[in-house]
Amino acid sequence: MRKMICNWGVSLVMICLVFLTGCVQQGATPVKGDAKAAVAESAIISTPGYYEDKTLGFSIKYHAETFSVVNELRENEVLYREGAQKVPTLSIKVKDIPAGVALKDIGAQIVSDFKKDYPASERFQLVESKMVKLETGMDANSSVIKWKYQGSVMLYTACVSAYKNGKVIYVFTTSVPGQPPIEILTKMAMALKVEL
Repeated sequence: MRKMICNWGVSLVMICLVFLTGCVQQGATPVKGDAKAAVAESAIISTPGYYEDKTLGFSIKYHAETFSVVNELRENEVLYREGAQKVPTLSIKVKDIPAGVALKDIGAQIVSDFKKDYPASERFQLVESKMVKLETGMDANSSVIKWKYQGSVMLYTACVSAYKNGKVIYVFTTSVPGQPPIEILTKMAMALKVEL
């Protein structure tokens, strides 16, 4: 009987040790190889309705109810959300500043990029491109592009672009005409805040 109790006691101690070891490993700090990943993650805050990149110094607040569907990120995207009916969409991209392109001329570059990114689409038209000031006082460009997605669906895209530390930060809002109106799409994109 004593031997059986001893065996149970040893087994119980072993189970506790295994359990505690697992708990400690789950809460462990990253190993040296994961240090960069841990720092990068802490520099990004992404919650429903808010995105912030502390390293590059920009953020945006958006309506989480409007942009409720989280989608897979495409090239250079840091955020991509869409509405329950596929539109409107919100996309944030961060890329190197295009060589030789001034911020005031970025609208034409966006149209050129759209033609490459959406080869099955057509009728890309730069409706408006103008310099604006963000709420933080940072210079930005506000552009509106009208285009036909895959040759069948007419879309409007409002884009606010800002240059910072060798990067261009793009905020795109896209929808079908009037749902919402282009002024509202532009206002959504203008929510971009870039630290000076």
